[in-house]
Amino acid sequence: MNFRLLATLSLTLAAGLPVVVAQPGDNSGPPPPPAGAAAVAPGSTAAGPQGGGDNDHTELGDHMKKIGKAFKVLRHQLSDPSQNDSSLALVATMHTQCEAALLLKPAKEADLPADQQADFQAKFEDGMKHFIGELDKLSDLIKAGDNAGAVAQLKVLGGLEHKDHKEFRKPEKK
Repeated sequence: MNFRLLATLSLTLAAGLPVVVAQPGDNSGPPPPPAGAAAVAPGSTAAGPQGGGDNDHTELGDHMKKIGKAFKVLRHQLSDPSQNDSSLALVATMHTQCEAALLLKPAKEADLPADQQADFQAKFEDGMKHFIGELDKLSDLIKAGDNAGAVAQLKVLGGLEHKDHKEFRKPEKK
């Protein structure tokens, strides 16, 4: 396996994208994405509010789901030093997803009066930047081999996640 292929595969996996492996002689390949599949411009939300259900899908929600999945795996393996390389990859995935989410608007913003939306977006961006800073601290602790400190830092991140979800995420429909 050449270095370029390995690097591409690593970045693809870190971004949480699916990997398609073609067999020799298989010219079919994956089908092209539907027209407009990635047509949501940075800084805008996909149709619908965040929450459950097919009509509630947002691009921001997709990023948050990937962060949540990585967070869940980290919670189970972070105390094990033999998993540090995997933990660093998960933190990198979370960081990448947070950076992408920073460019979007929470669906809840559209429900606010126009004069409050800019302030809401600024607070959301500040919260995301703070979360990214705390992720960087987590990465540093893992690199230093301080798994106990990393577990404590993950709890800090969990508290931020809970607080920010209350403030910025639309309540789920019941």
